[in-house]
Amino acid sequence: MTKPIAMLIEDDRDIAALFRHVLDISGFRTEIVMDGNDALTRLSSVQPDIVLLDLQLPNLSGVDILKQMRQVEAMNSIPVVVVTAFAYLADNLPVEPELILTKPVDINELTSLIKRIYTTKDNLQEPSQDMVTGLYTESFFTMRLVFALERVKQSKMTHFGVLLADLDTFTQLGEQLMEDELNAFKRDLASQFKSALRPTDTIAWLNEGYFLTLIEQIASDDVSLMVAKRIEDKLNTFLQQHEQWSRLHVKTRVVLCDFSYESAQDILDDVSFARSLAKNETDTGPQLFDREALQTLRDSQAF
Repeated sequence: MTKPIAMLIEDDRDIAALFRHVLDISGFRTEIVMDGNDALTRLSSVQPDIVLLDLQLPNLSGVDILKQMRQVEAMNSIPVVVVTAFAYLADNLPVEPELILTKPVDINELTSLIKRIYTTKDNLQEPSQDMVTGLYTESFFTMRLVFALERVKQSKMTHFGVLLADLDTFTQLGEQLMEDELNAFKRDLASQFKSALRPTDTIAWLNEGYFLTLIEQIASDDVSLMVAKRIEDKLNTFLQQHEQWSRLHVKTRVVLCDFSYESAQDILDDVSFARSLAKNETDTGPQLFDREALQTLRDSQAF
């Protein structure tokens, strides 16, 4: 099996050698680039699965590399871990990486992070976008969850949300329509969904008939519920405006996630459980659950 590729953009040879050791033993094929201009050239040709990026580089800064990566479609979905000794630079980046590590990096912390990334190595090698809707795939969404969870584990003060928007009769719809009709419907619905969110949000389509969105930097629980309500209203209005879809309905749920989650899969399991709850409930509008609330509901169903 082909190993996933890690590109390490770092001009300190000792640090590069240390990081390479961690990456290599974790199952990555590692390429080291020490010059900013060379790094940008290699990024366009190599297409690595993950990038570890120093901000202070000769000829072209890591900040400029990150900006250009996010502006080029072929590179904007590559996960980037910024590694820097300058906290003020990390705090003022014009675009956000998946994760920021501050030097000196704890080698055990780095090893643990790389191992968590490696557990989703298959996701790194799969297409990042769904061919029909243009939204992210479940595998890429899972990778973004890995980094979002790592961020909250570092701070232990923040949380993020995973928003579920479920078209509860999608399976039946798929059985009734020709493939071209179904794909056209999915594209139209995805367009409506995207228009209700920020362009930078991580939005995924799952073929079982629902959308997932990563909501980061939540100021309050009310904000996430407001986002869910906006999406639910927009999608249901769209469905009602088309006679052939008027009997369909979208339900939204938000799962709040904090550092107590062990893995991205644990979060996805809770999202799946929240979805099953929604399917068995009458339309009550958007609802929000944290991990404790979902566990309580699980326990109550066990009796």
